[in-house]
Amino acid sequence: MSGDATVAVTWDHRGLRSFGTAAAVKEDASVLMREPDGSHVPTTALPRLFEIESTAALVKGRGRSNAPVLEGVSNGLEEFYRGVVEHLRAYVPPAPKLADRSGEAPGSEVPLSSEPTIVASTAEMPVVQPSEPPGPGSTTADQPSDGDGAR
Repeated sequence: MSGDATVAVTWDHRGLRSFGTAAAVKEDASVLMREPDGSHVPTTALPRLFEIESTAALVKGRGRSNAPVLEGVSNGLEEFYRGVVEHLRAYVPPAPKLADRSGEAPGSEVPLSSEPTIVASTAEMPVVQPSEPPGPGSTTADQPSDGDGAR
């Protein structure tokens, strides 16, 4: 591709645009983080539109023939495709990071092994003791009352 391709970024801040030549952007993409006046693009700005523009001089045909012009446009499109479009890749966001485990209690780490691990601790299990059988005349939640309402 000819060296006259330009990359332009339109940012989400009103009227904010940055430019760079394709060669400069390929060398160091941070050139797009500066405005034409040299000031830096705010770190809060997000890119909304990328434009890649390539220009080429058209060959003028003899007489009224359009064939050389059309051939020049066709060649320019092929050159642009080979130089730019073939190399574009879809953005893939980075994988999410796991939360920091520094706030967890010691010993709560999950072991990483291929074998399953069973951890049993009596401190974590509630202790259930059998209850005494109810005495005569007492009611419990398990036994229905006689319904007379006496207390």
